[in-house]
Amino acid sequence: MKQVKGASSLFVNTQLSPLEHFKWQHEYAAFSVSRWDRHKIATYINNQKEHHAAGTIKSQLELPPLKDVRP
Repeated sequence: MKQVKGASSLFVNTQLSPLEHFKWQHEYAAFSVSRWDRHKIATYINNQKEHHAAGTIKSQLELPPLKDVRP
């Protein structure tokens, strides 16, 4: 994951030239999805601002998982 984050940050900052320096937030999640669900997932991501504004986010997709606390 460290290599993915590093490579994607470098790409965004050097190739896409965002207005602000891009960096990953402290907590993040990565998911794999089947090719059959790609359109549904892309649609959800494209409408993410609307989901947040309306309070209709899917918590399982956007909230960090609970920490696994073991003694």
